[in-house]
Amino acid sequence: MRRLLDAYVHMEFNSLNLPQKANKHFFPRNETIANHMQKARNNLRRSMIDQECLRDKINEWKIYCPDAKIHFRPKGKIYSDNDLNLENSLLFVYQDVWQQKLLYRYGNELAFLDATYRTTRYALPLFFLVVKTNIDYQVVAIFVCENETTEAITKALMCIKEWNPLFQPRFFMTDYSNEEINALEYVFPGCKVFICDFHREQAWERWLSKTINGCCLVKDQVKKMLRDIAHAKTEDICQKAVQGLQESQVWKIHQKLAEYLTNTWLPIQKRWVFAYRQDRLLLNVNTNNGTERQHQSFKYSFLEKRKNSSITAMLSICIEEFLPHKFDINCDKNKKAHSSYRKYNAKIPPYLIDRPRPLVKHSMHLIDTLKGLDLQGINAVTDKIYNVASFDSNSREIYKCYLGDDKHLPSCSCPAWFSSPYPCKHFFAIFIKENLSWSAFGSLYRNSPYFSLDLLTDENSHATSVVCQDFFHPNNVGIQNNVVGHETQLSIPLEPQPFPNVLGMNFKSTIAPNKIQSSHSIITCRELLSEITHMSYLCNSQKNVDLLFEGLYKMKTDLVKSITSENGILLRPDNKPDTWSKTEINSTRLCHLPIRRKRKMTKRVGVKYDVYKAATDISVVTKKSFFTF
Repeated sequence: MRRLLDAYVHMEFNSLNLPQKANKHFFPRNETIANHMQKARNNLRRSMIDQECLRDKINEWKIYCPDAKIHFRPKGKIYSDNDLNLENSLLFVYQDVWQQKLLYRYGNELAFLDATYRTTRYALPLFFLVVKTNIDYQVVAIFVCENETTEAITKALMCIKEWNPLFQPRFFMTDYSNEEINALEYVFPGCKVFICDFHREQAWERWLSKTINGCCLVKDQVKKMLRDIAHAKTEDICQKAVQGLQESQVWKIHQKLAEYLTNTWLPIQKRWVFAYRQDRLLLNVNTNNGTERQHQSFKYSFLEKRKNSSITAMLSICIEEFLPHKFDINCDKNKKAHSSYRKYNAKIPPYLIDRPRPLVKHSMHLIDTLKGLDLQGINAVTDKIYNVASFDSNSREIYKCYLGDDKHLPSCSCPAWFSSPYPCKHFFAIFIKENLSWSAFGSLYRNSPYFSLDLLTDENSHATSVVCQDFFHPNNVGIQNNVVGHETQLSIPLEPQPFPNVLGMNFKSTIAPNKIQSSHSIITCRELLSEITHMSYLCNSQKNVDLLFEGLYKMKTDLVKSITSENGILLRPDNKPDTWSKTEINSTRLCHLPIRRKRKMTKRVGVKYDVYKAATDISVVTKKSFFTF
């Protein structure tokens, strides 16, 4: 903007009559320019209240996208502290037509649910409902709820369920969030909810690394035993691994560790042990990494430097820019994989023509490895079952391959079968020797949408591009940059948990009187809440449960009153960046040259990270030599 103002001044005045740089009428300060820009945006805004702007924006979306599904419940007024009505909280749910088609095509096998934060100036989570397609991961629905409770998430999922009555996923993957798990199992009866492996490892790492838990020295030993349980291929191996953990010295010595695992992880083995995940097609998908990549792309590519914007601006960017952009990428990859776009190589078998590129690349790599190998070790047991001897000359292993049928998926006893949803090399060896093709697989596996191109993308891509052109009309720019101008204070009630497994505790202070100080840090408050959570597993008295609920409700009500809010919606704290301060010595002196920073190995957990970390922690100790003369 400053360059445009300077150019305008030079156009209005010639070089002889050019005003001085000190004249702020023609060369204003940056603050003055920013204030005028903000004032111009305010004039384009339809309302100073964000929820009213969002309602107007929804009306526009309904005009440009009449088939899109939108549910909006604005933040209502709370008339009393005892008003626990969920209808007073904010809720926004959105699903476009192309998202519904992708959900029906890919969502009935496995779906993902995950929340991201710090997307607006409000303390509101943004949930993505994601499916894995034949090419990548796609967001098939989004919703924003005010409180991340079971009731709020259930209401949003019920809206999606009503819009998609035929959507009944066999499996769901999410973080270790009881609110999300309870909501998913309530809305989708019979669905198995798995816990993401990454967040499981992250939870173990964080708990074992805390010095207060006393397991820092045995952390690696405990993680190895827990991973033996998690990676068990059968239920018998899993139970033996659990028994080995409970009989170990670490379990007997560290009582706090035993209580943590007994209360938190061992009762829900079916959610994180691989032995209970084998009856599915996408055997290699055990994390929410695809969903996390969607979150990172949205926050750091589309919301960069706009994370303090309003909810209207955030949803406008998500619906008008982010979601269509990701879907267009999926459409382009499907088009480029079709034989009409480019002729396939003559070496590629006919049954791999018009298949997704990842499948073709995977299959051709395995077919190339089979060249020159002896295939005499392949014997047919039935027309669907084959015994394949290992191609390694030093191994006498014989693998059993099953091609599947209308009700059962194919299987192979080799380890590589569990690392990919695509066939292993033993199936391609059977195809080569027996002169078979993709049609030899059972229809349940053969006709899976993950192994074919999406032919519906042409129509959807055209509709998306037309809508996006209308979205970026100049008259709509003001709403995208909407910022709410004033703040109000409202108290938000505690949402009840109507589940029978809520436990309680006695209100006996766990802190000694001499340790109570006049001021406390937020970390000590969180530790106290964590202690209350652990103690709740020890109480079975309904009277104490009621007392606990009343006390927590009062504490939450008092805390909400002290937090800045806007129209009843809590705001995130405005964290100011660190400022640079001058040193006391103002004399000229040489400074150190900048050195290369080490790459931080943050946000990484698992076996590979432990091996990498052990390789980097190298310390050389030199011993002094003493000489006598």
